[in-house]
Amino acid sequence: MTDTDVTDGNGGRHNANNNRSFDLPEMQYTTSGKVMDGPLSTDRPNVLTMVGYYKLKWWGMETTFGANQIVAQGTPKSTCVPVIDSTSSCQYWGQRGDFANIHRDSATGDLVLDSVTTGARMPKYVETDFNFGHQFRVSKNNEAMRLGVEWNVLNIFNNASVLSVNPNPFAQTNEWLSFPSAANAAGYDFLTALNGYDPIARANTQGLTLNSQYSLPFLYQNRRTMRMALRFTF
Repeated sequence: MTDTDVTDGNGGRHNANNNRSFDLPEMQYTTSGKVMDGPLSTDRPNVLTMVGYYKLKWWGMETTFGANQIVAQGTPKSTCVPVIDSTSSCQYWGQRGDFANIHRDSATGDLVLDSVTTGARMPKYVETDFNFGHQFRVSKNNEAMRLGVEWNVLNIFNNASVLSVNPNPFAQTNEWLSFPSAANAAGYDFLTALNGYDPIARANTQGLTLNSQYSLPFLYQNRRTMRMALRFTF
């Protein structure tokens, strides 16, 4: 029910039923004229999770060691072309999970399409969590009275898996495919925008420039986090 597309609201809308899906009609279609479909931004079809704990009792005390290991397939990597009136109102290139490899011609300044990677994904996601706990009795007359310490470490090896790259191929200072038209009151040529077009050709016609941050990582997994606790039970 939440929108995890990084193109929406500069990082996704995290409240239920709050997104731009129905703001503008072109967002329901791709640059190839197809209805927008495909894997969502947080799609990870293959995930391996392993959990293990060992409890050690000695000298009336109890020590617990635990570990959690996650290895997951990367999320989809997509190009989203800003259109009509905003950098966050964009159309996916071909379809979700398609990434356009683009460079700028140094002689002419035009954008050049090298290839389109279909089924593109981020690198795999790896995280190892560790837990240590220790309890000991504090009263010889009441075994229920115990003092315990706990140490929790999330992402103990401090991995920095890439979660998303910048999907906007155009420089982000008000640069988008405008589709101007005098044929309707809105002033936009929605028919062309919804039926497929060549994004590179239109961008070069408008003189748009290549975004220097395009395809570069900007969202990573959370780094190492440690929590400690002191607990008394009775």
